Amino acid sequence: MMAHFFQSEIDRNIYIWQMFRDGGVALVHSESMLQKIINELHSENYLIHDCEVTSEDSVSFEKSIRATLGFPSGQKDQTNLDALNDLVGDLVFPKDRAGIVVVTRHIQKLHEKEPGYLHQVADIFANAARYHMCLGQRLLLLLQSDDSEIQFDVVGGFRPHWTIREGPFSKK
Repeated sequence: MMAHFFQSEIDRNIYIWQMFRDGGVALVHSESMLQKIINELHSENYLIHDCEVTSEDSVSFEKSIRATLGFPSGQKDQTNLDALNDLVGDLVFPKDRAGIVVVTRHIQKLHEKEPGYLHQVADIFANAARYHMCLGQRLLLLLQSDDSEIQFDVVGGFRPHWTIREGPFSKK
């Protein structure tokens, strides 16, 4: 069981701890920063599931998430957020890993076309992150957007925001 963070982990990389502390869903703008975060998470022994958003519709996005996580493909030509919620809640966490990180890239087109859908997906992951944390498991969703103005309403009790290194108070 490994949900809580030891002080040594926080001292080694406070940025990872902050993403979990702030609700388990974080926005990332630049590809280079995303790659840096992925490298850091990989070095801390997180299992990374990387999902490229190649379409701007929710059906394709959900199929990509399901395929990335190894879930069944679901119903043809429609989304099923209840099923996605169940599947994310039932994720199997490898005992030899610090946690699971799901990376979604280029979400801006889907967010522009269907912001409510993407908000629901983020809410599912935020609630699942809290649930899994109670079971000693770490889950994190990284939403990479090429649009630095993208914003989300509150999900899982927190508002997803830019990682501290890219936010309005960072030294760029």
